[in-house]
Amino acid sequence: MSIRLLEEVDALSQAVENWRQIVLRESPLKPDEMAFLARVASVGQATVPAIARAQGVSRQAVQVRMDSLAKRRWVASTPNPAHRRSPLFSLTDRGRGVLESVRADELAAVDRLRPGTSDQAVRDAIRVIAAWKEALNDESLAHERDPGSS
Repeated sequence: MSIRLLEEVDALSQAVENWRQIVLRESPLKPDEMAFLARVASVGQATVPAIARAQGVSRQAVQVRMDSLAKRRWVASTPNPAHRRSPLFSLTDRGRGVLESVRADELAAVDRLRPGTSDQAVRDAIRVIAAWKEALNDESLAHERDPGSS
């Protein structure tokens, strides 16, 4: 049953990515930009290294993305009192507006996916997915500390 679970998770991940590409086709945001804006929105202010750790990507990739988002005036940087070479990025009002608009489009699309699915089933799915995500993150952190532990 575990292999079947992994197969379904892989298939779901790919289906979500494909779906998001379609939903965001008319959006000013690309899916990866959406992820970065959502991350900054969730934490308020963040440095490039903190975003890189949270997204599981390189600091350089985040810097390129944040520079691009700043050019579009969706994020702004401010001096970081804790580290003068690593500014804090936060959403601008414009960035918050585009994020909220795109999220509304996504939520409308999600609602079209769930006819006949009860609110309780959705809550259960959220609980399970959140638990798996936490377990996977814990396992990833443990593996980073001790790569021989698998």
